[in-house]
Amino acid sequence: MAASRLTIVVQPQAMVPRSCTFRFQRGCVLILTTMVSHAESEVGDVCGGIMEKGFRLLHARLAEAENRPRWRVEDMPTQSTAVEISFQSATSEAARSTNDSHLSVLLGRNGEGKSRILSGIATTFQLLQDYGRSGSSRGVPLSRLEYLAEGSHHLFTCEGSKVLLSIDGAEAPLYEAILPKRVIGLSMTPFDKFPIGGARHRRGLSDPEFPDIYSYLGMRERMGQVSTAALLTRALEGMVSRIALDDRGRLTRVFEMLGFLPALDVVYRLHERSVLDGLAGEVSLDEVLEARRRDSIYSARLRHLLERDEVVLGESRKAARYALDESNRGFVHLRFDLERPDLSALRSYERLQLLRRLGLVRLYAVEVGRKDGGMIDLKEASSGELSIAITFMSLAAGLEDNSLILIDEPETNLHPEWQARYLDLLLSTFGSYRNCHYVLATHSPLILSDAPPNATLASLSSASLKHGSEVSGRPIDYLLVEAFDVASGDNYYVREQLVKALRLAADGKARGAEYQDTVRALVRIRPMIEDSPGVVELIGDLEAIARKAVVR
Repeated sequence: MAASRLTIVVQPQAMVPRSCTFRFQRGCVLILTTMVSHAESEVGDVCGGIMEKGFRLLHARLAEAENRPRWRVEDMPTQSTAVEISFQSATSEAARSTNDSHLSVLLGRNGEGKSRILSGIATTFQLLQDYGRSGSSRGVPLSRLEYLAEGSHHLFTCEGSKVLLSIDGAEAPLYEAILPKRVIGLSMTPFDKFPIGGARHRRGLSDPEFPDIYSYLGMRERMGQVSTAALLTRALEGMVSRIALDDRGRLTRVFEMLGFLPALDVVYRLHERSVLDGLAGEVSLDEVLEARRRDSIYSARLRHLLERDEVVLGESRKAARYALDESNRGFVHLRFDLERPDLSALRSYERLQLLRRLGLVRLYAVEVGRKDGGMIDLKEASSGELSIAITFMSLAAGLEDNSLILIDEPETNLHPEWQARYLDLLLSTFGSYRNCHYVLATHSPLILSDAPPNATLASLSSASLKHGSEVSGRPIDYLLVEAFDVASGDNYYVREQLVKALRLAADGKARGAEYQDTVRALVRIRPMIEDSPGVVELIGDLEAIARKAVVR
């Protein structure tokens, strides 16, 4: 090992330490101390408030890109795909908060880029963590990323393949960036655009001591398949990991909130019995695969997985013997009690998961008991209640304090009753997790109406709403117009505004601010209701009255 060097710096009185961070990089321990002046410190206190360890996403912008399909001729016009969102009011909200989590809602029409920018945010944090590990820098999908972390303001800008960082206004190397504890991409739609995982995870190189900060909780699998089972498998892995780390308290509380008993019954079904028999016996790998010689693709894949590592082959043989010994009519049952964990169940789970990855067993059922009686198989969940249960259990398995949670179209598969309760359930269920930022993209006015008053809003269309107080508890017709830019001639809110303007005009108050503001709102609505010519004409008449009143 190279000789170490200790540098002692005498700080002038005008400087105060922002933070001292220990990081491991390329075999060295880096002690990173960020210094700011007393004046800067006071500004930072206003910016971060007393949220010293929290995380808030403030701004994100996708890099300019051109969509030029390969089959098009070169001189065809291309389309820019830049998208930008801002939750800058989260800064002032952070100054008022202590260590509570925050909710932001992203609005916009289909095709405007909500899913793409959520994916870009997740991918950018993945790449920033990879830089801290390897020191290599690749271009990121965002041209700008701004957030608060542990009281420090972070601003990333990207120019081509060059990524620049400033912390509290001062240029800093990328490895000094404070990242959120976890970044989670959550979706119940098969069309989400979240990255499924990093290259290290795909190659099985994840380091348990320095885990990936990003987790994908969704229905897509790497080979293109889509199923609820994929989401449930990820949730199960996370929950078992928490049990193994003796971190069960919050997971138990989530089960409590969902009305479930604190236990899981997991059932696997033997799938390739002949291969399992061969692995369990001390026969050669060629003999093991002989029974599947007709399925050359499966045999080649299994051979590749088993031959590349003698340890894997040895563990696979042990796992096969265990599965055959414990099976009952082709099923192997495990039980995880969150209150009284059994270490042998954890070891058995690891063996069965190895066999599942080899395609030798399949996850058959994941059952939970209701407090009011009865069992539910989450693998067969289809109702809104069970859909929420799966997503919340998935989130509980991966969530930590100081996390960024990106949720795309949570209304998918949910009955309107569950849409109207979604945000309240989300924030109450995970209320014990501190300093998190939930960013949620939705088309549902029912979900938006459930937003708390301190939520922040961003829209990719022309809607100008910025604060939760403008939407919390508001009627659906109002939200359709003001938040989603959708209206019709028989919309109750539109008719209410028309009646209000007519009454003010009849009372001789056309010059007043209330009438002028009401007419301006109706003029903004007019392009949305062009299929109602009578209403459009009436708005034109009211607009003419407003102009004449001002001229007088």
